[in-house]
Amino acid sequence: MVGESPRYSLMSMKCIVVLDTSFLLMIADGYPLLDLLREALPHCEIVVPSVVVMELEKISREQSIRSNKARWVLNNIVSKMRIYPVDPGIHGKTDDVLLSIAEKNRFIIATVDMELKKRARVKKIPVAFFRKSKFRVEVEGLYH
Repeated sequence: MVGESPRYSLMSMKCIVVLDTSFLLMIADGYPLLDLLREALPHCEIVVPSVVVMELEKISREQSIRSNKARWVLNNIVSKMRIYPVDPGIHGKTDDVLLSIAEKNRFIIATVDMELKKRARVKKIPVAFFRKSKFRVEVEGLYH
């Protein structure tokens, strides 16, 4: 209907989940987030946006524990995943770009960043997030 907000459904189109940097770095801490994400959204393709790869590469050049995690993620996780190319005309901080491509393409964002989760929910973008207390990935904002 005209004027309705976009509805996200696993049935209406191909489901794509874009991973953010925080989600990937948490995998380096030993959490099986990709397995949990696949359990929560078994019919979705999981991709890493090119802006997230660039952010991880930038972090990996630092001298810190976080940089070691970023290098591990790049070598062991990202290298085996499909990279979603982001239009070079889209500029801004990584979170802003993720929100933009998710909204435009009706993607789901996987994050452990609570600020990004809040911003996505305001824009009615579905979010997959890790709920530590239940040790599972949950999804908000999908319509069945």
